[in-house]
Amino acid sequence: MGKNSLGFESVLSDFSYASVRKDEGKKILCVVTYNKDIGSGHLKRMLRLLDSLGSQAYLYVPSPDAMRLITLLGASVSEDQMCSRPDQDGPWDLIVLDNYQTSIEEAEKWLNLGRVAALDEGGPARGILPYLIDTLPTLPSAGIPNEYETGYLDLPAFSGERIYPPRRILVTFGGIDQAQLTEHIGLMLDSHNIPPQQWCVTKGPFFSRTFAWPGIKILDNPNIREILPEFDLVITHFGLTAFEAVASGANVVLLNPSQYHEKLSQIAGFPSLGVNDIHKNLQEDFLAYITGKKATHHWNHRVTLNPRKDLGERLLTLTGEKGGCPACPDNPKRFGKIVFRNKEKSYAQCPICGLIYQEAFTKIDVAYDKDYFFKDYEEQYGRTYLDDFDHICQLSKLRIDRIAHKLKTGSRNLLEIGCAYGAFLKVAHEQGFQVLGVEINTDAAHYVQSELQLSVIQTSFPDEFQDEGKQYDVVALWYVLEHFKNLDAAMKKISSLTKPGGIFAFSTPLGDGMTGTYSPKKFFKESPADHYSIFTKKNIHKILARYGFKAIHIEITGVHPERKNIKILPGKKFYNFYKWWYKKRKLGDTFEVYAVKKEK
Repeated sequence: MGKNSLGFESVLSDFSYASVRKDEGKKILCVVTYNKDIGSGHLKRMLRLLDSLGSQAYLYVPSPDAMRLITLLGASVSEDQMCSRPDQDGPWDLIVLDNYQTSIEEAEKWLNLGRVAALDEGGPARGILPYLIDTLPTLPSAGIPNEYETGYLDLPAFSGERIYPPRRILVTFGGIDQAQLTEHIGLMLDSHNIPPQQWCVTKGPFFSRTFAWPGIKILDNPNIREILPEFDLVITHFGLTAFEAVASGANVVLLNPSQYHEKLSQIAGFPSLGVNDIHKNLQEDFLAYITGKKATHHWNHRVTLNPRKDLGERLLTLTGEKGGCPACPDNPKRFGKIVFRNKEKSYAQCPICGLIYQEAFTKIDVAYDKDYFFKDYEEQYGRTYLDDFDHICQLSKLRIDRIAHKLKTGSRNLLEIGCAYGAFLKVAHEQGFQVLGVEINTDAAHYVQSELQLSVIQTSFPDEFQDEGKQYDVVALWYVLEHFKNLDAAMKKISSLTKPGGIFAFSTPLGDGMTGTYSPKKFFKESPADHYSIFTKKNIHKILARYGFKAIHIEITGVHPERKNIKILPGKKFYNFYKWWYKKRKLGDTFEVYAVKKEK
């Protein structure tokens, strides 16, 4: 067993597996671990998923026990579906983890290789993995996933209603049953003379002990899904088998190996006999139930399952590039704690610079075309950009006055990136600045050049902008900075374009403003799909310093008291007072930052 450059242990050295094929389309890496403490359910699920995804998917198994179990399970995994060098056989469009519990260190390795989605993750890495799909209940303290869907469990078909009292009872506790729960149940049934023909026991592939009860059939490593229709009652622990039994139509009663599993059982709606051993106060009642002496609803499960959905199809819809903080692209520790999740995206906060950044898993298709400034703008603000032109000019006058007051370079060359239809450029030009605009939108750039008679370059920034080493006294971006996928590249370019002593001025949504502070879920949910970075009053200084800037003035804008209290409306009594008060407390939803480029 050796380690490759990222520290991934390979147990496939004894096998002549081919390198991962370079098929067209998505490449998905399925990662699963197995050990004696977690059973075989995760591995079985990943093998079914691998089969569902077909030639697009590859399997990485870091455990020798897992490889042995694959053989024991009789699974058919072709050589060209195995991966022994995940860091070399990429790039991966998606990495699917089914590890039960993933460490932070291991998660960071996978996150540096590609987009990651995790199934039923219960380890320390749950807080930083960008996309979580839970198919089983979790404790409230674990935090919500991006999706909770029992329909992804790939459960067996319903095979009919079972009868009471149960004629046939299955006792099954996974691949190893380290807590010896099988013996506890077997002893109870045998000592109370439950007829041998009424119950049987499974023995998992990693059972290292033997047991026997007179006349009791022991099923050696059976296919549980196939035999479930034969039983009216299944006694097991919390896990996939319990849900499979429910789906098949059997009643299910649990005996759990830990308090953690017991709590999950309660959340899901399973009746339980106890933890590690059968609770004395429950044993007599349960025996009366299975013998038909006492019919009680206490031993009937209350589990609700959603209609079946295809997990493989869902995973194929997840898109996106390798994630992490866009201001720290080269730092392997750039993956922060997730602060918001929903089905489309997550937001995380970088542990290095504090930036809040988006992890998107749906295709972001925002076209900065004419509709962006007309139809889309009108839907958001009630008027088009050009209808709002005079108002924007008024705001621009305030901005240019702040810049002029702080500018100490002696000259007045100004570059505006994302100049739209030129309102700020027009005001700056009228105030004596030599101006140049950069705008990706063809129609807007044409308007600036033909109608306003101002210089503009129609191109994307920073990728295609050619600066020829020129520097400017002022570089301005108004509600543009949050739109850069590669914030680091944009900031480096902006820094190189700004003269020492020059002003970098920009506006952007405020992550710790009114809505971000009092309604953070609303703030993140309603943040536009193309807002990749969210700045706050706390993180902005550290981020600017990295690129050679120092903030010299922050102007709080977008102050709307009605967003805190719907009774405080514009025009109503005390509205202006509350607006002044919230601005004083720096609780606007946007802010403007004026920073000076440090002298070398």
